[in-house]
Amino acid sequence: AYIALLVDERMNMVKHQQLVSGMDIISYWTGNYIFDVASILMPATLCIIYVACFGVDLFLGDAAFATWFTIVMYGFAIVPFTYLASMFFSSPGTAQALTIFIYLVAAVIAMIAAWIMDIIPDERLNNTNQTMKIIYRFFPPFCLSDAF
Repeated sequence: AYIALLVDERMNMVKHQQLVSGMDIISYWTGNYIFDVASILMPATLCIIYVACFGVDLFLGDAAFATWFTIVMYGFAIVPFTYLASMFFSSPGTAQALTIFIYLVAAVIAMIAAWIMDIIPDERLNNTNQTMKIIYRFFPPFCLSDAF
């Protein structure tokens, strides 16, 4: 949902209006970043609660904090990535749809492809997979899925 708002603000020149009104550029971006990252804390906490409710012991106990921390760090990574991606769109709807698709591809399809190439016993394929993983790691959704 962040990217649609970012594209809409850019198209309506909201940042420009605030800068003309006297807001400092560092304050603008710092405030946006802090709000966007802070809004990840509640979903990260809810994830741990859901894991506990469904009794997935793998992510509980000693691993509960590590799981929560991984999700929070995903927030720190995905927010700047989304800011950067917003520069390539002029329509909020298109930005939202394409970003969801790219995040889905990076998290699910790339992770499955990397996992399958890891288990196939072919040295050349494994070397290619290691190269592909370097490229995949530029996408925070892949890093999150690879963390688990």
